[in-house]
Amino acid sequence: MRFTVSMHGAPLARYTLRITHVYRREGGEWKVVHEHSNFEPSE
Repeated sequence: MRFTVSMHGAPLARYTLRITHVYRREGGEWKVVHEHSNFEPSE
């Protein structure tokens, strides 16, 4: 996920998040059982 944001009045900056979802099948349906996100390291 990529987005541009200004935090605490700072100039706009672009960020990239890495997002992980873990699913498990429960009662015949897939459910999200864990979600994690972190900023990609600076290039």
